[in-house]
Amino acid sequence: QMQGPSRHQHALRSWVRAGSMRCMSTIGARTPTFVKGDRLFPEEIKPWKGSGSVPIRVRPTGIGILQDPLTNKGTCFSQGERDRLGIRGMVPPRIMSFEIQQKKILEHVRKLPTNMERHLYLTTLHDNNETLFFRVLLDNIEEFAPIVYTPTVGDVCQEFGYRFRRPRGMYLSSEDKGHMYAALSNWPASDVHVIVVTDGSRILGLGDLGAYGMGIPIGKLALYCAAGGIAPHRVLPVLLDAGTDNPH
Repeated sequence: QMQGPSRHQHALRSWVRAGSMRCMSTIGARTPTFVKGDRLFPEEIKPWKGSGSVPIRVRPTGIGILQDPLTNKGTCFSQGERDRLGIRGMVPPRIMSFEIQQKKILEHVRKLPTNMERHLYLTTLHDNNETLFFRVLLDNIEEFAPIVYTPTVGDVCQEFGYRFRRPRGMYLSSEDKGHMYAALSNWPASDVHVIVVTDGSRILGLGDLGAYGMGIPIGKLALYCAAGGIAPHRVLPVLLDAGTDNPH
């Protein structure tokens, strides 16, 4: 007779750590463990009441953890996590709390002289540490919503190609004719709930910006995640690139 799930398995399914994210390695048959300092305390798992969420399990270790904005916590990783995930020595030795990270981000972004520079700084944060980015955005939504989206995003789209740092979303064009399934299959997340699509032809009254219009679905989805509570790994910005008549 098969036994039902243990209380720890129930806790694992509903466990959410408020404010930051724990990474769990599932390489091979290894059971996910939870780290407190340098020791393992599975009995310390305390699910958030009312949560039916399942923790995100990750396969990569080492540099892969740090290069994925969904799992990277920067200097917030504990010593136990650094050992378990194979990143000891890859980040500065000082362990910085999530709250201190947030405070430093706010201090820096508020010193920047223009909203364009603030947007670029927040985009860099978004591309490196999504958990921290959305915490900052959610707690300061009135201050940063006009920077992440309208009206600043209009200026951002006009310079999108010059400020391009890291790909985000999917770009589909006539070159993908006959290969659409293969292209969409390349998206790493399988549980997509919300898609925002643009063809770049009418961007905030600026006219046809072509692929530069990708800034619109990216910014809009950032607000959907922060204000609507949608998990960042469940959204997909899409640009249908049909070309542009804009010589610029």
